[in-house]
Amino acid sequence: MLLCFDIGNTFLKYAVYENDQLISFSKSKFHKLNLLNLKKYKIKNIAISSVVPSNLITLKNELDNVFGIVPFVINRNLKLNILLDFLDTSTIGIDRICAASGAVAFFSENSTSPILAIDLGTATTINLIKPNNIFSGGIIAPGMKTMINSLNLQTAQLPEINLENYELFFGKDTKSAIASGVVNSTLGLINFAVQNVQTEFNSEPKLIITGGNSDFIKGKIDYEFVQIKDLVLRGVKKIFEINNIIFHN
Repeated sequence: MLLCFDIGNTFLKYAVYENDQLISFSKSKFHKLNLLNLKKYKIKNIAISSVVPSNLITLKNELDNVFGIVPFVINRNLKLNILLDFLDTSTIGIDRICAASGAVAFFSENSTSPILAIDLGTATTINLIKPNNIFSGGIIAPGMKTMINSLNLQTAQLPEINLENYELFFGKDTKSAIASGVVNSTLGLINFAVQNVQTEFNSEPKLIITGGNSDFIKGKIDYEFVQIKDLVLRGVKKIFEINNIIFHN
C-alpha cells in the first residue's frame, strides 16, 4: 500500500491507496496527526507533497520513527504526466503541480479538452491544463475563509462571519453582505476563468474542484464539474508511480 501526504498551509491531508483504490482519506491540523492510527495498513511506500518546509522535516522524522520508511518527496524536477509552461518553473507551488497532475490522471491522460483544476483552500487556485497535458498557468487568490479573516482583522468594525450567513446576492445586513462578497467573488473568479477558456479554445473546459471550501460552494457553480476530495494526493500518487518507483501492495 502507498501512503500519500499533502502538507498544506492550514491542513495536512493524507490517503492510503492500494493500486488505484482509495482505501482511506483523512485531514487534520498538522500537530494533531497520529501516525499510529495508520499502522493498521500494510504501508510499503510513502510519498509527500509539501508547501511548509519545516513541517516536511518534522513529518519525515516521524515517519522514519513509526514506519522505518524514507518517504519520496515531490519536487519540480521529477518526471511528470504534465508539461510545465511557465516563465519560471521554480516558482510553481508543489501543491499546484500535484493538483494538475491529479486532474490529468483523473481524466485518463491526453485530454483533448482544456482542464481547470480548482483548489478551494486557504488560497483559491485555478490551474489551466491545456490539451496535451500542458500546465500553462493559473490564478491564485485569497481563499474564502482567508478573505473573511482578513476583513475581520484589518477593519475596526467588520465582524468575523460564517459562510452560512450567505443568503442573497445583496446582503440585508453586514454579515450577509460580507458573505455575499466572499462567495460571489469566488464564484465570479471561477465563471470568468471558464469564460476565458471558452473564448480561447472554443471549447467547454473540464472542471474539477477540491479543497475545504468546495463542499460549501459546489451547489452554486453554474457549470458541470466533478469534485475530488483527494485531488492533490492523486497527483502525489501519480508522480510517485511514474518516477520508476516500484512498490508492493
